[in-house]
Amino acid sequence: MRSFKYLYLVLIVLFFIFLSLSSWGEHGALFEAYRISLETGIPNAVSGIYLQNRLYDTVFEVTVFSVAISGALFFLGWRGKYRLDKKINADAPMIMMLKGAAFLSFVFGCALVLVGHLSPGGGFAGGVALATSMVIQSLLDEKNRLTGYLSSHDPEKIEKSAWLLIILISAFTCAGSFLPKGLYGTVLSGGWIPFLNVLIGVKVGLGAWALSMGFLEHRWIF
Repeated sequence: MRSFKYLYLVLIVLFFIFLSLSSWGEHGALFEAYRISLETGIPNAVSGIYLQNRLYDTVFEVTVFSVAISGALFFLGWRGKYRLDKKINADAPMIMMLKGAAFLSFVFGCALVLVGHLSPGGGFAGGVALATSMVIQSLLDEKNRLTGYLSSHDPEKIEKSAWLLIILISAFTCAGSFLPKGLYGTVLSGGWIPFLNVLIGVKVGLGAWALSMGFLEHRWIF
């Protein structure tokens, strides 16, 4: 068995040596990331892949996420009030630090959603950051304006509406209806891609926040 371990180690080292010596940049304009970037009109080739070239995969991923959130809330017996009876008991400096973290997470999430097609980021990562900010705010303030607003406007309907719009835009894209690519490197470049990022960010943010509230209400964390 020990000889096999040495054999695996040697193979791994040889594999990394092969990768390091390979001339990946000689493909030039034929290099896949460069080609995808030109096709989609945005610098971030990853966003171009999952929001245009393989958009059907993203649609099913968003659908699975929506079904998982709905199923988890159903089995938790969630009443949909989106308010917690228990808050974080902390001193004033800690509360100030947590509010600052929530603000930074919100700003960071918005940046990931809005410019995720131009740099590393996107709707999924931005939605998680937004949900983190919303959860922190819901745990801190007894009269939180964000929680009160969402409770009165039924966030489930907003989340489901975002999901339906994602499917509708995806249908247009698969049918060949593309928006103009716009100026390369700007916020409104890439056709439907920035709009899909915003919708995915809204959906993931609200879904992850609602699920976190469901677990918190049932004392699965506290």
